[in-house]
Amino acid sequence: MPWGIAVVETKNFRGVIVGKPHDQHWTQVITSGSRKTTKRFYNPIKQNRRRESAVRQVVADETVVIGGFVVFTGDVLIGDALRGVVCIDNTIIQSVSNYSAPMFNSGSLDSAWKRLVENNAQNAGRRDEHLAFVVKK
Repeated sequence: MPWGIAVVETKNFRGVIVGKPHDQHWTQVITSGSRKTTKRFYNPIKQNRRRESAVRQVVADETVVIGGFVVFTGDVLIGDALRGVVCIDNTIIQSVSNYSAPMFNSGSLDSAWKRLVENNAQNAGRRDEHLAFVVKK
């Protein structure tokens, strides 16, 4: 049964991801033989919250539930503090299935989805700009 709108942030990483849900940055640790490389990156939970907020603004209906999920793909392990907070590959299916939300009016969800589709069509240029920015990074 549908419960609302899922906002999903995906990250394709390898190695071990460590951090805490409320930390500003997390760390990727890649070990290759005796060599260890670390890279800090912005907490994707915080990143996804901004997207959830943008979706809420477009939907403009407090009765529509919006749930955020962060999914890591690739050859990745998640540190203890992040287990159960983020998903790895196919665990997103179970997480979304288990998400509990209050009952809602399906008409509200249909209207919210239509607003998102319309907004997406109107902002295609912004999406292209964002993709170019991401590729440049």
